[in-house]
Amino acid sequence: MVPRSSLEDIDRLDILEMIFGIGLILNNQEQKVPDFEIRVRASKHGPDMFYVNKYIKLIADDLF
Repeated sequence: MVPRSSLEDIDRLDILEMIFGIGLILNNQEQKVPDFEIRVRASKHGPDMFYVNKYIKLIADDLF
């Protein structure tokens, strides 16, 4: 959650959140009643199976 600030800062955060898949919620701290705005919703990604298999092979002897 980020306080509303300059549009330039929000645009930068918008792009970073889309790249990394995290969400962005803006709020207005100056008002007594909370005012939230969801700009980007978080996206769910599964693990990259290439790396899962690679690291499982490294620790397989310890696990089994």
